[in-house]
Amino acid sequence: MSTAMSKSPPEEAYRLRMTYEEFLAWANEDVHVEWVEGEVFVFMLPGTRHQSVVPAPIDSGIFRSRVLPGFWLKTKWLTAVEMPDPLPAFAEIVGLPEEVKQTLRRIAEQGPRIPE
Repeated sequence: MSTAMSKSPPEEAYRLRMTYEEFLAWANEDVHVEWVEGEVFVFMLPGTRHQSVVPAPIDSGIFRSRVLPGFWLKTKWLTAVEMPDPLPAFAEIVGLPEEVKQTLRRIAEQGPRIPE
């Protein structure tokens, strides 16, 4: 690459090769990139659509997604010392019947089965 560089990346936008000096001349604070041993990795910018999670009323202790209809998380799951068991948590999020939740709890308590 030449030392006179434009601010737009070359056609191979996700895998660029350049010297560190060229990288410094090309990149700025608005470009999400990382230089590693002569190769530049371009990262996708985070979009606000993917960060749209709003809390339900504070006393409910639930975060509800604007992007994934019906998806929610209990706030206590995010701060718990021990993470919740994923199967019962999933069953609760998707609204499975109580009998299915009980079955999942029973399976989780029994632990994995090792085939003979």
